[in-house]
Amino acid sequence: MFKFTGKVLSLSAAALFASTMISSADSLDDLVKAAKAEGQLTTIALPHDWCGYGAVIDAFKAKYPEITINELNPDAGSGDEVEAIKANKDNKGP
Repeated sequence: MFKFTGKVLSLSAAALFASTMISSADSLDDLVKAAKAEGQLTTIALPHDWCGYGAVIDAFKAKYPEITINELNPDAGSGDEVEAIKANKDNKGP
């Protein structure tokens, strides 16, 4: 269900997501290459009308059209996020 490059992430904290992934990747180019190979980014709890998430998602889609965004329950709360992470902790993606 969740496809990540070997990382379990809290996707509601977009800034934390970006800084964590970039700091753990060899380079931004490597991160982008891995994401393109995977072909999908799964998010949860990113409502388009809150904190500019809609604009961020639209910009991501425009910049990386080859990466599909799988939006799970955009209106979920933090408890839902935690449960989704726990349920998928052993899912390493494709």
